[in-house]
Amino acid sequence: MTLGVIVQSLTDQNFIIYAARNYDNAGCISLEEFEEDIKRFQYLKKLFGKYRDTGVLKTRLILNHIIIIQNVFGNKQAIRMIFLKLKDFYSEVCPFLIYLNTLPDIIQNINGLDVQAAEVNLNSDVIQKLRNFNNAPDETEEDTDTTEY
Repeated sequence: MTLGVIVQSLTDQNFIIYAARNYDNAGCISLEEFEEDIKRFQYLKKLFGKYRDTGVLKTRLILNHIIIIQNVFGNKQAIRMIFLKLKDFYSEVCPFLIYLNTLPDIIQNINGLDVQAAEVNLNSDVIQKLRNFNNAPDETEEDTDTTEY
């Protein structure tokens, strides 16, 4: 008999406590810095919403936000937090996590449910843009847009 690890359900109600427990930013000296890192989830939501509305995908900015989130919260915890906060954008966010080689097969206990990564319909346009991004020069037209998000 194999005993599995019980993972507490991550919900909007316990998100901040979960984030604080998993926050590991040695350079953080104030609550404001923690709050800025928490805002990255909202920034990602806005960036993916803008992509759906306009077709403009700010690939480099999205990658930077995801990487910073993973660096300060830890990869496993960051993925769970991303899946909670970006539940409407799984098809867009999963290709980025695949690109970064950080998408697990199962994201455990998000609002009481496990998310099976293989069941997420990946956005083929985002996949193609990530492929093009990999082969593009440092500056691309879509990444130089300075519009607030």
